[in-house]
This record gives sequence, C-alpha cells and structure tokens, in this order.
Amino acid sequence: MDLNNIKKLLLFPRPSDEYLAGIDGFLLFAYREKSLEDKIRCPCKECVNKWLLTRDEVYDHLVCHGMLLGYSPWGCHGETTSFISANSRGTESQSRGMDGNMRQLVQDAFGNTNNDPPVNEYDVQNFLNSGPDHETKAFYDLLRDAHDPLWEGCELTRLSFLVLLFHIKSVNKWSNKSLNDLLAILQQAIPNGKNLPGTFAEAKKIIGKLGLNYVKIHVCPNNCQLYRKAKANDDFCSKCGTSRWKNKEDKTTLTKKERRRATPRKVLRYFPIKPRLKRLFMHKETAIALRWHDEGRTKDGVLRHPADSEAWKSIDSRNPQFASDSRNIRFAMASDGFNPFGTLSSTYSCWPVVLIPYNLPPWLCMKASSIMLALIIPGPSYPGKDFHLFMEPVYEELFDLFEVGTPTYDASQNEMFQLRATVLFTISDYPGIGIFAGYSVNGEFACIMCHEETCSKRLKHGHKYCFMGHRRFLPLDHELRYNENSFDGTEEHRVEPLAYSETSVLQKIEKINDFEKSKTWKCRSGLFSLPYWDLNVLHHNLDVMHIEKNVCDNIYGTLLGLEGKSKDNLQARLDLQEMNIRPDLHPIRKANNKYYLPPAFYTMSKREKHQFCKVLHDIKVPDGYAGNISKCINVSQGKISGLKSHDCHILMQELLPVALRGVLPYNVTSVLFDLCGYFRELSSKVLYIDVLDKLEEQIKMTLCRLEMIFPPVFFTIMVHLVVHLATEAKLGGPVCYRCMYFVERYLSVLKSYVRNKAHPEGCIAEAYLADECMTFCSRYLEGFETKHNQPTRNDDNDESVACSDDECTPYLFPHVGKPLGKPRSYVIRGLTKMQAHRYVLFNCPDVNPYLRTHVDEIRRTYRQGRITPKIIERIQNEKFHEWFRAHIMDLERKNGICSVKNDHRWLARGPIGPAKRYRAFNTRGFRFRPKHLDGVTQNSGVVLSAKTSSYTKSSDTNPILGDLTYYGRVIDIIELNYSGQFSVVLFKCEWVDVVSGKGVKKDKYGYTLVNFSHLIHTGEKVEHEPFIFPNQADQVYYVDDPMNPGWSVVRKNKPRDIYDIGEDEWAGDIEIEPFHVSHLGGMSSNANNYKQWVRTDVEGTTVDVDNNALNNEG
Repeated sequence: MDLNNIKKLLLFPRPSDEYLAGIDGFLLFAYREKSLEDKIRCPCKECVNKWLLTRDEVYDHLVCHGMLLGYSPWGCHGETTSFISANSRGTESQSRGMDGNMRQLVQDAFGNTNNDPPVNEYDVQNFLNSGPDHETKAFYDLLRDAHDPLWEGCELTRLSFLVLLFHIKSVNKWSNKSLNDLLAILQQAIPNGKNLPGTFAEAKKIIGKLGLNYVKIHVCPNNCQLYRKAKANDDFCSKCGTSRWKNKEDKTTLTKKERRRATPRKVLRYFPIKPRLKRLFMHKETAIALRWHDEGRTKDGVLRHPADSEAWKSIDSRNPQFASDSRNIRFAMASDGFNPFGTLSSTYSCWPVVLIPYNLPPWLCMKASSIMLALIIPGPSYPGKDFHLFMEPVYEELFDLFEVGTPTYDASQNEMFQLRATVLFTISDYPGIGIFAGYSVNGEFACIMCHEETCSKRLKHGHKYCFMGHRRFLPLDHELRYNENSFDGTEEHRVEPLAYSETSVLQKIEKINDFEKSKTWKCRSGLFSLPYWDLNVLHHNLDVMHIEKNVCDNIYGTLLGLEGKSKDNLQARLDLQEMNIRPDLHPIRKANNKYYLPPAFYTMSKREKHQFCKVLHDIKVPDGYAGNISKCINVSQGKISGLKSHDCHILMQELLPVALRGVLPYNVTSVLFDLCGYFRELSSKVLYIDVLDKLEEQIKMTLCRLEMIFPPVFFTIMVHLVVHLATEAKLGGPVCYRCMYFVERYLSVLKSYVRNKAHPEGCIAEAYLADECMTFCSRYLEGFETKHNQPTRNDDNDESVACSDDECTPYLFPHVGKPLGKPRSYVIRGLTKMQAHRYVLFNCPDVNPYLRTHVDEIRRTYRQGRITPKIIERIQNEKFHEWFRAHIMDLERKNGICSVKNDHRWLARGPIGPAKRYRAFNTRGFRFRPKHLDGVTQNSGVVLSAKTSSYTKSSDTNPILGDLTYYGRVIDIIELNYSGQFSVVLFKCEWVDVVSGKGVKKDKYGYTLVNFSHLIHTGEKVEHEPFIFPNQADQVYYVDDPMNPGWSVVRKNKPRDIYDIGEDEWAGDIEIEPFHVSHLGGMSSNANNYKQWVRTDVEGTTVDVDNNALNNEG
C-alpha cells in the first residue's frame, strides 16, 4: 500500500475499518527501519509529535485521539522527497498551498523545543492527565490560525497573512504605527476583517509565539558582577555596594513587592545559543546546508572556505569524536562597538557580540540572516577588561555545547542527534583583539603576534612607538641584515620570532603575577575557559580591512604631504637627526624659528600631485565596484580626504598603482607596487598554499625596502602587522571570511534598529527577535520575495523566460543572462545581420558536423587545384550561412521534414529583420552597458580569450592556432529573433588591434595598455567578427594613461556573487594584472641601497615652529 492510499484511509471516521487499516499502514511505514522496541513520535492530536512512545501506545493514541490535522508529509517519521515521485510532488505542493506551508512552519517551530520529552509510561500518563501546558496551547492556537482561511475561498490563512505582513514590515523597516494604521484599514476593507488583530501589539502576540526569547541579566553599574546564579536576588553589589536599582540608596535591601516595581540600572541582554542552533536544523534546506562543508565542498588542498583551513583541521584532528559528525557547528565570534545615536553623542558605546556559523556554504555563511546575535553589552562606557565579565553566560553555554552538546532534531535526516559546537577564532578590529585577548595593543609590545619579541622604538620627537626591525624576518645570511646606512644605523643579528601557533599563550599568562604591572597581558581572557582554546592554532584574526586602510592612509598621506596624515614632517626629520641616519634629510634651522625640510625622494612636486589626483579623480569603474571616490579628491589642491575603508581597499589594490605610474622614481613606485600586489593576492577568494608561502617570504623583503624609503614614524603597528597576514591566511583560510567587512555591515543593520534613543539596547534586542522570527518564517513563504531569494545586484536569472515546460527553452541557446530595462525595437539588416547570424552558427556545437561537411564540399569543388586552409576559411566565412540554409532544405525534401531537428530548421532560416536592442545586460556576475551609456560608471569594457588562427605574414597559407586575448568595448546589445521559435542575445563590440600588436602593449610595470585608435573587426568587411555571446565576456575597465596619450591601462573586474568552489573554471588565465605572485618582488629587487635621499628637482618645505614647541622638543 502506497503512502497516498494510507493517508486517504486515515481521513475516514475513527471507528471505521478503513481508519484502522490506515493506522496499520502508518505504523508499518514508520517502523520500516526500526525494531519493534523503538519509540517514535506520536502524531495524534494530543501529542502533536512532541512525545516518544512505543508502537502500541502510538496505536492507542491514534485510535482514541485521531491523527494530527494537516500532518503531511510525515517528516517526523521518515517521509522525505525520496518517497515522493516527481509528479506527485508537484500535485501535493499545489494542494497544500500556503496553509500547508504554515502548518509545516508551526510544526517545525514547536516540534523539538523540549529537551527532555517523556519516555516512560508514567511520564506520558501524567502529561495527558495534567492537560495542555502553555506551549501546547500556543501550538494549537497557531495551528488553528494556519488552517482557517481569512474568508471563504481566500488562499491566505490568518497566520500566513500575518507572517507576510510582518515580513514586509521587517524588510521595508515599517514603523509600528504604520502597521497599526494598516490593520485598522484592513479590518474594514476585507471580508471578516474583524478576525484580524486590531493593533500591532495584538499581532505581535500571535507572531511572537513562533519566535525565540532573550534573557535580561542585571549588571552592577560599575561592572563588578552580574546578578545571576547565587547573586540573582541580591539588591546591591557584593564588591562595591552600589545598588542594583535606580533611585535606591547603596546597600539597601528591597522587599519582594518593591523589587517587582524597581528598575535596574544596567541590563545585559543575552540570546541563548542552543535554541537558535536547534532552529537551524528544524528546516530541511538549512539542515542540509549545514553539512555542505563535508558533503558539498571540494577537497583538493586549495583554500576556498574556512573548512579548508588549518584552524578547522586542527580542531578536528584533536577531537575525532567531534569531527565525526559534520553537523557539529564551527563558529567565529565577532564584536565591535558602535555609537547607536550617530552624531548625537560621541561617548556612548554599545557592543553586540555575534556568532558566525562556518558550516554553511560561502554564499550563505556571511549573510546577515545567518549571523546569530549572542549578547548586547550595554553602554555608555567602553567595556575594556570587563568585557569577559559580560561574556560569562556565552562562555558557559559554549563550554557546555562542546563538552556535552544538546539534543537536536535534524529535519533533513529525520533523527535526533547530539549537537555540539566550537569556536575557531575571533574577528574584530585591532583594539577589539586587545579586548578579546586581554592584551595591550598599545605601547612597546603592541604586536599580539610577536608578543615580548616585538621590535619597537620610542621616537623622541614623534612621541610614538615605531615598529621597524623587519630585517630579522630575513634569512640570517641576507645582505640587508648588514646594511647599516639604509636602515636605522645598526646591523640586525636577531632571529625571527617564534611562529604564533608554536607557543602556548596560556602558559605565558599563568606566569604573570600582577597584570597591572604587565606590559603585555592585562587579564586572563575568558575564552581560555573553553577547553580547546589554548590549543587553537589561530586565536584572533588580524583585520585586513582596517590594516589595509591604515597602510593606505599612511602612503597617500605621506606622498601628498597631507597635514595630519603625512608621516614626513618636522618631528620625523628631527627623529632622523636624533638617530643619526640619512643626514641629507635632516632639517635645516633658519632664522625666525623656521626649519627647512629637504625634499625626500618620495616627495611629489605640485605637478605630480595634480597628475596623481587627476588620474584618481577621472577613473570610471563598473557599476557597484566602488563608491564615488572622486568626491574625496581635490585635484586643484592635490588633496585626498574622507576615504572609507572600502575606498582604501579599492585604492590600495587597484587604483593607487595606476595613478603612481611615472609619477615618482622607479625605486619608490616598484616597492609600493609590490605592497599593493601583496594585498591583492591576499584578498583573493581562492588561496593556494604555495602562493601564500611566496607571499610570506616576499612581504618580509617588501617591508625592509619600505624601511629604506620612509622615515621610522611611518611604521605604525598597523604597518608592522602586514608581515603576519600571509602566515595567518595559511592558518585561517581566505581573508573575506575573517575580516570586518561583513561584520561592520551587520552592525550597521543593528544600529538601524534603534528608534527609541532612551533605550537603544532594548530597541536592538526587540527588533532582532522580530527579524530573527521573520527570517525563520520566510523560509516557508512561496511566491514572495524574501531575504532568502532576494535577487543580487547583478542578478542574471531572467524570470521573463522562466517556464516549467522544458520545451519552451531551446537546448541550442539556453538563456545566459538577464536584460535590463524595456527593449527598443529596430530592424537588423545587411552585413550586420549576416555577421551576427554567422557568429551564432560558428559557435553552435550542433552546427560543427555541418561545418565539416561544408569544408569537404569546398575541397571537392576545388579538387583540380590546390586549396589552402586560408582560402577555405575565407570561403566558409562568406558562404556557409547560405549553404547551411540550402542544405537543410535539401535534407527535408529528400528525407522528410522529421529528418531535421526543429531548432536546426529555424536556425538555418536565419533571424528575421525585427530585433531588439537593450540598454544593459547582466551575465555571470557582471553588468554590461553599451559605451554610449557610460556616464559616472564604466560598464562597456570587455575582454575575451579565444582560439585564433593567425599568420606570420600575408603570404602564409597555413594558419597557426593559438590563444589570443581580445580587449574591446560593448557598443550594442541586440537580441536576434529566429522566427519566434527562440532568440539569441549578442554583444556587438569594438576591438583593439591585438593581432598586429598596434593596439596593445605592456609597460615596464607589467600593465597591459590598449589604444582604441587601432581597431580590428569593425564590421565593415564580410570577414569581420564584431559579435560575441554574453557568457563569453569578462569585464574590464580602462584608465586613461597621462604618460601615454591615447593609451589606456586595462584593469580586470571581478564578478559579483560568484564563488569558486572548485567545479567551474573561470577565465582566470587572462593575465592582464601585473600583480601575479611570480611578479612580486621583481620590480624592486635591484633597489638594495639608496645613496641619494634627496630629490633635486623638487622644492623643499619651510616650516614655522613656535618657541614653546622648540623648548619642549629640546
């Protein structure tokens, strides 16, 4: 008996023979892979799949109480998609509709909330006799709301309507009042409107039953203790005596009645982790996604995901039992402070703590919907060393999750399992690392990687520590170790510090008797309460986002001599004089308290500053590639200001090297190019261990060469940390999963939740609960745009051609992108039509046999004379489209119309005259626009690598087949119409002459330059090929080169929302970037010694100094 018949029998009245037969069928199905002694969840109306009972007990319950209404499919008893045929699956989905999804939502939300279900006869009987508890009653209420339609014939139920309403409110950030007003209108506008809740508060009570809660923990105002466990009922702090309550005197004890009315002075909001982890597994698709790292990840030694990292593998190797179940969660913990009031207050600091589950695939694990809020540390003060006091409940739950775990129901495998979790590392900015680690990230030993072996020097005039000494990272016999004049005047004989993973941090901390006197560790981090933490190979991630920004600020600030950002000023020159190095750069004292600063060889002239800023100002990048950096650049004054972190990311990795070309001496720009290339390689989505090994060695040399150029004050702690980034990448995996970009974006979402300025943390907590609930509920909404199916910025899924019938999409030319905007009609004719149709034919795999047949016919036609491949190619270009049409018609006449495939027939007839023209087209993560539509952005650049027949000279008859990279710009986007049977989109492009080499060249830095005054395939001749398919194109953008008028530097764009998971090969072999790891270091390899520190072609700077300042310096 199949499942459909069993379910039909269970619809009969309970006493009937048919119903009893249905029960027998159900039990046979539920116990098909179990022994008779096993217990299963009882699906009767009273137990609602919450209690585990024996086979006989389930039988009795189903006879007495009946089968749970709407329980289908039988997910708790093993009915998965493997039991449903393709046809029945579609039918069942249509029959269930929205109300079926809502019933499944309610069952998933309540199906496994009890950790300890009754498992013996006494417990079950006691439960049944006591009547439904509050949770069961809430379940029944929601189940009724999920079943009853709003009115007769309406597809929406009361619950589905409210879920949709709250989801829209969450996504569009409606106010509570707006929802109140809408509900008031709907009560009068729709049938049975009075059945809807009248206010937002009433609706929230219904929807809130699907959500989770958080715990309020009162805190001593002085951060001495948390009022929990044994101190939960205290009225004042046991350490400082401060009252727990507002408007109460210290050391005052309250009565129970007074305590109920009292208001706490400070509240910590804690979001329990276990119920949130359980909820992740209650939805089948999410439960499957949490196993992706084991079942879907490519395991080839390449670093694409945190699961490929040494940090992940190290925990698994030390805990084989933990690693044996791929469902166990690996977290990253992140935190940062922000001011919830914007500019209204400069002192308030609120600190959310979040957990990022790394089990998920790349396209999910960094999304806001996947991040779990664990704690909100209240303001207004910076938590500092008290951070770990606030974190106590989180540490305790994480300890329990690793040592014991929590029983969890896996909806994808229909089984209970013991879920465990671990924390791989933390993510924060550098001051945040100091808080997480309890380490002093300021002062003499500021490097958390080098610890006591940090090489630093206090600058007398700069009043700061500088962090040089990178020669000790070089091999012991390296020549730069003995170069005194180019560095700090000394030789370097120290060895490289021990690797981070080779030392036990906990042993160092336990040796410290007085943290107040320690210059390194300031407290014992609460993270060491986790049993595995000390053995983790990576504890705290260095944030590449902030490091990159600080390095970038130092570079452009110093090169442009910006006040407040330049590291080359009077104090820096006085420190050079104090250290007795680089005498040519020492300041020269003049009359009237003035100093003359000789121009260093990295100092820009006014003309160079103007050229540098103009290049950056005029650059046009693709849509969504970067912010409007030109707003931050003042060309006339030669200044840059107001750059954000991502602006510096783009500037450092892409634009800064382009703008510096030819501006400064080669020995300066070459080292800066190496540094930019290092960051670019490090930020790749895919990392290779051998490449990281080379980067690890190269950055040591690059930093040493920077020490030979810039003054000591340039080397702040953030510049020094660059030396550790490649080493850390080998331990932690790709940088994009471990930096603050996605964390900062999520914190900005939390900040947007603040509506009531008097209670910012309360606003965040309540809004997060609502958003968390809607994230869960939205997984069950079909036919609506939710957080889980929102189109990306460059979405290429064309819904206008979506079709359930496979025959509606031609197999020859499947849709490869999404056109944007309303198309314009025009008539394609003449040579353009022939060239477009010919390109379609020559690039269609099904046409290849016909091409070979045509070649054979050409050879037979010219068999009396010798014909060369070059002539065959020319004839086929000119005649094939006509021959193909005639050949297909001839086959139809000879063998009948059925002898030719339908698509081949319409393809041979060619496109009709009427065609469409689009303004933009999304494909493969790129957005393309024709050149004439490039305005503020540039979306027309295209690059293509293709097999090309070439000839060494015009008299050659045999072609040479090889790869050739073509550079061009899209000038038109057209759609050919093949008689209404199918359509094909093509890009018409203008291509620079890369065949003769007139339109392309490489400069001494390795950049590719193109010249659009030298074009090929313009479309003026029959043999020209100006067209390509959209899915063949990669995107580039062009930067005008001021040093070579008419030439443009080529920069390659990366596709958005595309992840390399080891299955597809992208066009990464198109090498137009000078920053491949094999090139790094090559530019600056000859600059081992600088004998001339001063530029003779640039004027120096005269500085006025106050007398008091001079006296203080002295």
